[in-house]
Amino acid sequence: MDAVVLAGGYATRLWPITKHRPKMFLPIGEQTVIDRIFSALEADDRVETVFVSTNERFAEDFRAHLAATDYEKPTLSVEETTAESEK
Repeated sequence: MDAVVLAGGYATRLWPITKHRPKMFLPIGEQTVIDRIFSALEADDRVETVFVSTNERFAEDFRAHLAATDYEKPTLSVEETTAESEK
């Protein structure tokens, strides 16, 4: 089974907190939202691949985060937008 993580929004209702970072990188306790999701999906033997859909504006944040971690399942898919108005 594959999983899809929808992380392509701009979280404008959470500004200024999310103006320069994706909401998935906000902390919840001692982990970020995305790390909680990835940890659960990595531990689930039914999940083979995790497709992460994000936008061009935050794609580099996700690439850097994935490069700095040991997650094996995520694959990044980038939507070519840099603002909510481009959707």
